[in-house]
Amino acid sequence: EIDAYVFDGDVLPVDVAEGLITLDAVPVGEQSAYGLAMREVLRREDGKRLVGFVLLGGGAQQTIGISADNPEASARQLAQMKCALYAVPFGHPSGSNKVRDVAIESMPDDLGVFVRNQLTITGSLRISGYANQDIPVQLVVETAPGEEEIVATKTYRVSQDGEQLRFELGYVPEQASEFKLLVRAVPQAGEVTTTNNELPTFLTVMNGGLRVLYVQGELRREQRFLRRALAASPDIDVTLVTLHTRDRDNWPVSHLARHFEPGTYDVYIIGDVDAEAFHPGDPSQDRLADLLALKQAVDRGSGLLMICGWHSFRPGGYHNTPLADVLPVEMDAKIDRFVAQNFD
Repeated sequence: EIDAYVFDGDVLPVDVAEGLITLDAVPVGEQSAYGLAMREVLRREDGKRLVGFVLLGGGAQQTIGISADNPEASARQLAQMKCALYAVPFGHPSGSNKVRDVAIESMPDDLGVFVRNQLTITGSLRISGYANQDIPVQLVVETAPGEEEIVATKTYRVSQDGEQLRFELGYVPEQASEFKLLVRAVPQAGEVTTTNNELPTFLTVMNGGLRVLYVQGELRREQRFLRRALAASPDIDVTLVTLHTRDRDNWPVSHLARHFEPGTYDVYIIGDVDAEAFHPGDPSQDRLADLLALKQAVDRGSGLLMICGWHSFRPGGYHNTPLADVLPVEMDAKIDRFVAQNFD
């Protein structure tokens, strides 16, 4: 007795007449689920004495997503039954007929963040059939029923077929509310299915929390502990900017203006960094001096902390800046025993 089956993502019996197996002229399956097929055939043939199991195919398991059926487990079962397994390969196991699929496999179920604080969403992505190709992954916010806004996009690529990798997307919500989020891998040409290209989650955005800008110069030891203490609170989001003295030739820097715009940060921390590092302003371009914009932010209610060091307060030149009016220290040369340091 000979029983014959064909399989892709499912298993179907086929007719055997006078020793000939009837097959379709052209294969139509989009998968090669070897583990599922072997397990299902053994289930259907349960109770029979099997003397041989002939497996024909390209040899590469190609399934959508992760298959829980392992071909090796069925092979061990055949060995225990003392049934010979004959593998007959044909075609190309990694040829053009492999399953092409991009799947978002995991991400957090529920998220929470304070208004204007950085939200980082991580999860796993599996890419099959698109090795060495850029795959865009989007973070999408549902702003109203049926209306979506793409708030972040990153591209990912794998070097091996079927490889899983970690994705990370960032978002800063501007208003308190509850939102539906989607992480979506942009559908690619030839995908066997696109139903697994996205996963939803829900985000609760709350009022409160603090956004902190930490501008440091010299890499002093206390900044590590201060940042660690701030990061321990889920209510505080810290942005670090480093203006090291070794880059003094590039001072003043021109990229800080956006950090001092109204409402951007709740607290500013100035580490051991010279006042010369901040842009002095340009009236021709209607640009305020960085430290004047910072003073105005403090006047509007933002907090300010300056850490002592060789490049802080008067030694850092802050006695000649707008911050002199808001710092709780008198930087008068008559009472200040420090003078400008020239250790750089």
